[in-house]
Amino acid sequence: MKTGKLLGAVLTLAAMLCFAGCAEKPQTPETTTQPPQTEAAEPVNFDLEQDVLYFGRTYKKGNIQWFNWSGSGFSIRFQGTAVAAELYSNAPDTRNLAYVKVYVDGVAQKDILLKGETQIVMLAEGLDPAVAHTVQVYKRTNVRSSTAGVGRLVLMDGAILEPEQPKDRLIEFLGDSLTVGYMAAKDGKTARAWSTTTEDVTGTYCPQIAQALDAQYQVVAVSGRGIVRNNGGDQNVLFPDIYRELDAYNNPTVEYDFARQPDVIVINLGSNDESEANQDLPEETFRQGLYEFLKEVRQFNPDAQILYTYGLVRVKLSGAIEQVVQQLRDEGDEKIHYLQLAQCQAWELNLNHTVSTAYASRGEAIIEKIRSITGW
Repeated sequence: MKTGKLLGAVLTLAAMLCFAGCAEKPQTPETTTQPPQTEAAEPVNFDLEQDVLYFGRTYKKGNIQWFNWSGSGFSIRFQGTAVAAELYSNAPDTRNLAYVKVYVDGVAQKDILLKGETQIVMLAEGLDPAVAHTVQVYKRTNVRSSTAGVGRLVLMDGAILEPEQPKDRLIEFLGDSLTVGYMAAKDGKTARAWSTTTEDVTGTYCPQIAQALDAQYQVVAVSGRGIVRNNGGDQNVLFPDIYRELDAYNNPTVEYDFARQPDVIVINLGSNDESEANQDLPEETFRQGLYEFLKEVRQFNPDAQILYTYGLVRVKLSGAIEQVVQQLRDEGDEKIHYLQLAQCQAWELNLNHTVSTAYASRGEAIIEKIRSITGW
């Protein structure tokens, strides 16, 4: 996304016209052979309910659609030269600020740092108005750290088109910081301390696997969380509690509806349960907690193939996890599987977390396993 005169003009328009009251989208005639669209000779608002495809555990609160989870976000389609957005965010301090990634027609743009509660940004500009364009926005950072929401999307000229349709296949990734991408940002290898600048879920194997299998992906992952104990040894907000809720950190006590059922669930949890603070954790306690959690995952997702992967960073609990998976298979659940991942070497780690280049080979192993159990 470039800057310049157009950016200044668009921001002025957004501030003076659109965000004070843009032209509302006219009704599209019911009888047409063309995709439903809105011609816009001047800036016009997208309808956030009808014109936008959301992915991940998103929700509307007031006039804002929140996409707080890593890898969640939205997609829009249009003909025109530029699109602006009114984005919202909050964070406790500058180390926890949210970053969003923007793709224009599949090409990654410069990431956007959300610095304040309200921010008007350009998602795309200088586009060819004669062809259809797709803009996708993903939150790359942790749900615990900060929020991200969209309150308004404005097409500066042209026509709003029907949004993308959800892919037929959905893969859900459950995990901790290894799934969030704690050190997967491009500068993660040289980082000497954590901040959200080092986090990038799009640098993990999640999008790699989804793309290879022509699937949509959804991430439910939180740094530091465990099955029975968190990284610091506490039991405050464990992952099973988080999994049941829509957004335990920013919209607590609201249960998730599990309306869209994933075809495949990939789980990578346990590294925090065997952290340095949890060396006294009895293996049997972990096994029992994991067994109960996996039974619950199955209850919420009766038809999904569940693939438990483990071993990226720590391997102490590998045997215990495999035993629980086998126990469930012995009890009749033939759609749960285990895959031991190759443990990362020293050069593949920073601050004991996987860097972006280390995910690719493990992603290939997961892709191969998913293909073998689904026939995709």
